[in-house]
Amino acid sequence: MIENSEIKIDYPSLDVVFKEVNARLEIQFRAISTLDTKASIVLGFCGVILASSLWSSQNGGQTLWLTMSPPLLIFISALFSLIAYWVVEYRRDPEPRPLVENYLVKKSDETAKQILDNWVISFEENKRKIERKAKLVRLSFLFLTLGIILFVASHCIILLKSKQ
Repeated sequence: MIENSEIKIDYPSLDVVFKEVNARLEIQFRAISTLDTKASIVLGFCGVILASSLWSSQNGGQTLWLTMSPPLLIFISALFSLIAYWVVEYRRDPEPRPLVENYLVKKSDETAKQILDNWVISFEENKRKIERKAKLVRLSFLFLTLGIILFVASHCIILLKSKQ
């Protein structure tokens, strides 16, 4: 129960909500790590395929669009991965100093309620950043896939032309 002036507020589900929001924040931070891992994997693939396509365009490449389209798409994919992988600050409450200075002598329900309110704000702020990161990773995968398809197609066409 929290007393504010003359108003008494009781939070019977505070413990349950507190635990659930904390668990959800942990899931959110694991999602950030997963997206960073995906972005770095795409970046690695881009490097390998880009080097391979540039090498093949110098060694027997036939048509400019066949040999230059895959590296361009792979480069765009790498660019999206780098932007997604860019270091972004995420909000993670509570900050230890204000917690100690402002809530050490307050009732535990009041402290838990304030932490919960801060967690909700953190979650909402971080959610927008994570959604942006996820969109960039999806775009990166899209351009990587298109680049791989064109890379394979161009090599098949070059192989067929060389057999004629």
